[in-house]
Amino acid sequence: MGRRQRRRSKSVDAPRQRVEPSPPLAIDDPIAPLIAAGVMLVAFALYWLTAARDIVVGDSAEFTTIALSGGVAHPPGYPLLILLARLFSWLPVGAPAFRVNLVSVAAGIATTGLVVLIARRLGASRFGAAIAGLMVAIHPLVWEWSLTIEAFELNAALAAAIVYFLVQWYQQPERTHFLVLAALFGGLASSNHHTIVFLVPSIVLLLWWRRDWLLSRPAVLAACVAAIAVGLLPYLYILWASRTDAVLNWGNVRTFGQLVNHFLRVDYGTFSMSAVAQKLGSPVERLVIVTLSFTLLEAVLLAIGAVVAFARARWFLWFALLAFVLAGPVFIAYANMITTGVGPWIIGHFLVLPHVLLAPFAGLGVTFLVEQLTQRVPSTKPVLPQTIIGLACLTLGAISVTRHYERINQRDNRLASTFAEDIFASLPPRTVLLAQEDVVVLPITYLQAIEKQRADVPLVMLGLLQGGEDYVSQLRRRHPDLVIPFNTYDRNSTSANNKALVDANPGRQFALIGAPLDSSLFQGNWTYQHGLVNLLLPLATDVTLQQAEDDFKRLVTTLRLPEPERVKWGTAEDRILAIYAQPFLRLARQYRRAGRVAAADSLTTIGARFDPASRIR
Repeated sequence: MGRRQRRRSKSVDAPRQRVEPSPPLAIDDPIAPLIAAGVMLVAFALYWLTAARDIVVGDSAEFTTIALSGGVAHPPGYPLLILLARLFSWLPVGAPAFRVNLVSVAAGIATTGLVVLIARRLGASRFGAAIAGLMVAIHPLVWEWSLTIEAFELNAALAAAIVYFLVQWYQQPERTHFLVLAALFGGLASSNHHTIVFLVPSIVLLLWWRRDWLLSRPAVLAACVAAIAVGLLPYLYILWASRTDAVLNWGNVRTFGQLVNHFLRVDYGTFSMSAVAQKLGSPVERLVIVTLSFTLLEAVLLAIGAVVAFARARWFLWFALLAFVLAGPVFIAYANMITTGVGPWIIGHFLVLPHVLLAPFAGLGVTFLVEQLTQRVPSTKPVLPQTIIGLACLTLGAISVTRHYERINQRDNRLASTFAEDIFASLPPRTVLLAQEDVVVLPITYLQAIEKQRADVPLVMLGLLQGGEDYVSQLRRRHPDLVIPFNTYDRNSTSANNKALVDANPGRQFALIGAPLDSSLFQGNWTYQHGLVNLLLPLATDVTLQQAEDDFKRLVTTLRLPEPERVKWGTAEDRILAIYAQPFLRLARQYRRAGRVAAADSLTTIGARFDPASRIR
């Protein structure tokens, strides 16, 4: 009894030592950069072969237009992406749009190499690290968003760089420059995409585990704060770019307060994904999409690697899992994104980062499998298990690449620009085009600003028109012959609605694509299908069925109708196809009313090939 009490007393009195989740293992391998370079070469070959040579649907046309002509992108502005795109636009290769798309190609390639380096530092074998990098390179989401200019792959590359620098520093704290580099890239990442914030809790966790070391070195903390500030400097570009009066100049940001609002996405709602009310799917439906985004190979290797990390690099396990949960399941469950139609495609944009955060675990998983096979057969050298596992991974990878190649390949995708040209072909001279959908206004803006097509057509972006006086001022400067009878649009005012704009320009032809901002346009007007657009005609104007038929035949022959089999269904290209379907379906309805059933059925069949709704049915 006395001895037990003395031992207990000694145990209580002994000073507590802070215990880390697991001792950090550091592997300095001079060959690792060469392995990373080899994986990056494979990624380069795949991405170069399939990268977009033109603008595509999404924000591609907006970013490309701004990179080549100046201006400010939608909130938060993406200044780092735009600056890099301007830099890449000077490359002496391909068309301007292709050069700009190479930003994402380079980011995707860099991501694969960084995953190799991270996995190797964490204890993965060279073979395992290479497999982890290749797994990322051919992952459908990473591959898809590495082919056209978007913020998501650059976001993943910057996050991978942050993780790599943090791993280096956490394993060897005396190498303080790695922590400062992580801070710098954190600032740069914040100048690109806001979802980088989901790494902050994980970073704070690492800093907490090293708090005694950090608190004894205030100069290092000060250097990190300064590095973050330097990384945010690209936002100053927005203040300069707003003064150039470019064709795309979101928010007309002229003051520091406006810059802060732009950064915080006040126009959308800082904590909302979209300013537009949508019929949303449930969080469970969105989480199902997250789950289904994992390939079979990825799921198996990540699960094994996470178990290995629990024993060998537990600190990184908690770091990566926390970042993944926040950037993936938590964010997607919270975000106001739809889950039907193009919903899974939109959600996929935001899943690139979560997959990259987990990727190093795959290297540990492969390493563990090779070790187990080698131990099971004592006389076997590691080369045989590596060959077996490598062939299995390559086979599954080849199947995945083959399965997704046609859907992901953007090399010959010119649907967006062809669609905009077909809209121009549908417009009489000097027609004012009213539209608000990105899939319409962004390709048109690109062709007008960069390729100098149809300068006679004023494009009124209805989405921006309802945003305030800035856009009205821009329209007046750009189109002095267009009379805008109000400074601020107001759907409830008869002098500041859509009809007021039309009435202020008598004799000027107006056309509409999509829905107007209010119903006033139909007070005294009706819409007549004219190619891909709807011309606004006074109610007193009569168009005979024969004239409609003649116009249809004349205009349809000028349209370069897409091949539905080659369209990327489930993306924003669906909306383009729906617009191509309208000339056929609308004339078919007129035929049916006139009793020409056979002609109506024929046109309906053709239109249904382009109509996503018909495809779903």
